[in-house]
Amino acid sequence: TEENTAAEGFVCAINGVIPPLSSLSSNSTALGQNAGISTRHRVSEEEEDKNGENVGGKGGGGGSKKVGDKASWIDLYLPKKARPYAHLARLDKPIGTWLLAWPCMWSITLASSPGNLPNIKMLMLFGCGALLLRGAGCTINDLLDQDIDKQVERTKLRPVASGALTPFKGICFLGFQLLLGLGILLQLNNYSRILGASSLLLVFSYPLMKRLTFWPQAYLGLTFNWGALLGWAAVKGNLDPAVVLPLYLSGVFWTLVYDTIYAHQDKEDDLKVGWPYYVFLAVASGQLAWQIAMVDLSSRADCNRK
Repeated sequence: TEENTAAEGFVCAINGVIPPLSSLSSNSTALGQNAGISTRHRVSEEEEDKNGENVGGKGGGGGSKKVGDKASWIDLYLPKKARPYAHLARLDKPIGTWLLAWPCMWSITLASSPGNLPNIKMLMLFGCGALLLRGAGCTINDLLDQDIDKQVERTKLRPVASGALTPFKGICFLGFQLLLGLGILLQLNNYSRILGASSLLLVFSYPLMKRLTFWPQAYLGLTFNWGALLGWAAVKGNLDPAVVLPLYLSGVFWTLVYDTIYAHQDKEDDLKVGWPYYVFLAVASGQLAWQIAMVDLSSRADCNRK
């Protein structure tokens, strides 16, 4: 009919003036690519961020998270420039600080006068000191192990290994942590200052033990439990070997157990790096298990032998 003919003519005229939507989409994509502009939809980028695709790289704050891991409070609340330093000090993983602080707290409590509570000021000072020293130890570890960390799945996104922080910035941050730690150490008596400063030899040398011995966990035990000596000295001004040595040595063996378990998560990567020390760690675990299973706690002679 005449009406249908007129409608078809109108549609053809419109099509001649306005190109199809598919043509517009392809043209806009081409224009964007020629101009160097990303044409990817913003929603997809946000979804990738939520899924952890863009986390941990040089521009992602320098986390030690794996792809897909849930973001820590560091990535949610701290300024972007502060995130690599917070990750370097492992502020989002407080278990290391607690493991360092507990021997200090035990020792301070044992040094307290009978019937009295532990010195609250000392507990707070040693708590802050544990946080700082643990962070400094992690910084030293990451600086010395940066080449190895790149080859291990669990550690390849640490700030220094991933490039989020340069080694120079890591050294500057280490100096800042040690300076704050010195401020805490100066609050103690002279005996404790010397004893506390001597622990830095253990802190600085521990990362090297992984290259020199198959027993780095034992050396870590010597380092992490130094507070068992220092806590008593801070209260008493001296050391009582009958009290502090059993506490210190028991802490060393305790560390040997939990860090041996912790080390097993990297055994596949250890083989790639050329460190098959997990076999020797398994032997250490077996030794401890044998002692616990076979010891006769009611026999002095057997306890001495074990």
